[in-house]
Amino acid sequence: MKTKNTVKLSVLIGSALLFCNSLHASSQPNHPTSSISVADSTPLSAFEGFYQFPNQVAYIEFIVEGDELIAKQTWDSRQYKLKRNADLNFTSVDEGYVIEFHLSNKMIVGAKILNRVELVKVDFNPDAYIRLDDGAMRKYEGKYELTRNKEMHLELRVKDGGLSLKQLWDNKEIQFSPKTANFFYNDELTFPISFEEKENQKMQMRAFENDVWLRIN
Repeated sequence: MKTKNTVKLSVLIGSALLFCNSLHASSQPNHPTSSISVADSTPLSAFEGFYQFPNQVAYIEFIVEGDELIAKQTWDSRQYKLKRNADLNFTSVDEGYVIEFHLSNKMIVGAKILNRVELVKVDFNPDAYIRLDDGAMRKYEGKYELTRNKEMHLELRVKDGGLSLKQLWDNKEIQFSPKTANFFYNDELTFPISFEEKENQKMQMRAFENDVWLRIN
């Protein structure tokens, strides 16, 4: 598990993604995508929404102002006007950063920036939290093991309207609040966790970009 300093560094790296080459691309998190349908000539409104970085911390919001598409970084509100080169291809007017949107089943599902960093379009507002019944969260309870280090374990329990994570190596507890039914966040530590349960497989929890935990009981 990452220390607080490591978490802060991760945020700084994420904040620089649109301007420099400091982060590598990663696999996409398992969050629902927007259901806006698109035609052969995609309307600008279909690109609107929040797009999540691989670290599950940083987001870019795409909005339409008049007849222009604008990219807005959620961490500092900096905005970039975009020029359309092709149906799904844009560049920022002043900086020349390339954005290629992804189309699947006539829906916009993500985008690639800087020719390598993959963003996933999500259907929630990253600044907002939701309320879940305790019963809906109990399926995440249990003991988890880090896939890349089987000596590392933690426990999850429903507590105070969210999930309490206990690191068994130091007994530190961290409280997470739900943003969606399977995505939780701790604001103080800038700490995301998300869950995925495939058929006939164990519950899987992912923290940040690369830490994958499997429930073992």
